[in-house]
Amino acid sequence: MTIRMDRNKFDSLTDDAVGHACFEPMVPVYQAGMRGRVGKAAVEYRTEFHKLLTRGQRALFMFFTYYDHAIRSPDEFVRISGHYLSAQIFGAVIKGIAFFRDDSMIELLSAVEQTLSDKGQSQKKISELYHQFAEIAPNTLSLIGAHIKENRAEFICLE
Repeated sequence: MTIRMDRNKFDSLTDDAVGHACFEPMVPVYQAGMRGRVGKAAVEYRTEFHKLLTRGQRALFMFFTYYDHAIRSPDEFVRISGHYLSAQIFGAVIKGIAFFRDDSMIELLSAVEQTLSDKGQSQKKISELYHQFAEIAPNTLSLIGAHIKENRAEFICLE
């Protein structure tokens, strides 16, 4: 998917802001395509949408669709993690962050997946994972941004 961005805007972004700036233009395209689709039609559109993206854009999209919800609160963290786990797309979030080589976030997301898969886990453990997530996330955003700046042609087209 071609995402156009003003060169001056791109150059002025901090590493931790670049990922969102590249992700945000994808959202309305995805939402417009999903509008009114359910079941098989939604799955088919999701597949077609992902084919429009480069490998890096897919990784970015998967991480930020999860992150933007999960970071809001411990309750939203549990809700969105559980939803992604039950929809069998949590692994795609981990694969997405692996693209950016963030071992700390990969380890944490793997722990989240394991904890939510084990029904006997306590709310305290899940809360601890949320706080670790919030603590690690700023570094993750910076790593993503630095990667995008080094490989910008895979993510955006500068004007």
